[in-house]
Amino acid sequence: MSFYWDRTVANISQVDSRISVLNRAPRLDGERINSACVPVAAANMLIGQAKTSSKFKNLVDSKDHENKSFLNSLIKELIEKMESIIDANDDNGGTSDQELFQGLKEYCKERGFDFRKLSLEFEKLKGCKNKIKTKLKKWVKDRLQGGYKLIASVGFFKERKNDFQNLESHSLNLIGYDYRNNNFTFYLNNPFQNSLHQWVELADVKDIKKPISYGKTKYPAKNFFELRGTNLYDGEGATHGILESIHAFKFTKPE
Repeated sequence: MSFYWDRTVANISQVDSRISVLNRAPRLDGERINSACVPVAAANMLIGQAKTSSKFKNLVDSKDHENKSFLNSLIKELIEKMESIIDANDDNGGTSDQELFQGLKEYCKERGFDFRKLSLEFEKLKGCKNKIKTKLKKWVKDRLQGGYKLIASVGFFKERKNDFQNLESHSLNLIGYDYRNNNFTFYLNNPFQNSLHQWVELADVKDIKKPISYGKTKYPAKNFFELRGTNLYDGEGATHGILESIHAFKFTKPE
């Protein structure tokens, strides 16, 4: 299949005026800035799963997925469970992968659900560039077509003479793929830039030529791919959005 788009995933935004817990964050250039991309992406995923069948309807606490009270309650609970930091004086709190996994586990367990998690972490992959790229395409296709919900981590990087320097990271819902102009392209639901009118972003998967750096630690360029989209590197001084990892969640209802 050369095209796939999971249309169930919700479109909650980090700058959604309906959600009061997000409105505590400071403003920068007219936009609310906060570190809630992970719990917001998780909320989008949970609502999407609840839409898939009556079996999962109780994964969230309301059938009205646009209800203001429900959205506030869901985001607040996920933030608390993941220990995400949203502070008016600190917009760099962030949420780790481990907090995402543990918070989701606790959230699902309380409602009688569980999930299976598969991860693609690019720093750990072996092989040449083409082999890794082929694995990426197949992995994403198989997971989406297999009913998984995907959250991708994109690093905001600044290009330097000999490498890319990491500035911060951001989480998004990876909801589909396509081939456009011979480029493998992702459909992304970007919690930072969402609006209720345009929430799907296309991002071509492009090769990079320089290694990426986290402080003094460097990883080879062959392991990583740039996501070339319009709003993927809004971090201060960032020039590139580079794919760091993808986590796939398959929700289950234990008997």
